[in-house]
Amino acid sequence: GYGITFDGAFHGRTLGALSLNRSKHVQRRWYPEIPKILTAEFNDEDWSVNLRVDPEEIAFVIVEPFQGEGGYVPATQGFMEETRHFTEVHDIPLIIDEIQAGLGRTGEWWCFEHYDIVPDIITAGKALQISAVIGKEKYFPVEKGRISGTWAEGNILNSALGYMVIDIIRRDNLLDNAEDLGEYFRNELRKLGLFDHVRGMGLMIGVTPIQSDRRNEMVEASAQKGLLVIGCGVASIRFLPPLNINKHEIDVCIENSKR
Repeated sequence: GYGITFDGAFHGRTLGALSLNRSKHVQRRWYPEIPKILTAEFNDEDWSVNLRVDPEEIAFVIVEPFQGEGGYVPATQGFMEETRHFTEVHDIPLIIDEIQAGLGRTGEWWCFEHYDIVPDIITAGKALQISAVIGKEKYFPVEKGRISGTWAEGNILNSALGYMVIDIIRRDNLLDNAEDLGEYFRNELRKLGLFDHVRGMGLMIGVTPIQSDRRNEMVEASAQKGLLVIGCGVASIRFLPPLNINKHEIDVCIENSKR
């Protein structure tokens, strides 16, 4: 069957994941790709119709609820609802890639919670300190036991760190902090008058400079002032502060951005 990915997508740098990337050409250059991967338009509520493929021929759909490398673009409510409805009706596994957006960065444990949907499979990593694939039992039946293994799995130290990350997020109410200060940060960025578009969820914030051709110059200038940001998409900049950032630290970031 076919795998469905979306334009602007980034799902990693291993061989299978590289075949799903659609954010930058360089992420697919020189690599062989797995066959039968189709590309649909991100945030198109009618993608399943416009793609013109028999649902019976679709093996899986994978999507980022908040695109990272593609430009820090949140999915729309309608797009996520229609994607979940389509995959449920046709019994197609919906895989949500939460590797960048998961573990509180958007103000919820998982970004998909903003859309009131439940996926079939979740990929997690980065903030968790370990990588994980979480899925419904029908896709990981207990009676089959261990599905596969690698030499790199089961790292005790990183597993302990993963538990600690979860405990600290709960203890310090960092989900609320991400939600409240993320909104404050976005509002302050809008007041600067430097950006044509400010968007985000929680503390995952993307901006597009009015002078978009100066994006890289702005990133380098920010680093010289001690403000570490990075480009994403064609002409955007991403802000991804730690979940325990405070209002004073945000004000310092804003002040540095004015210079």
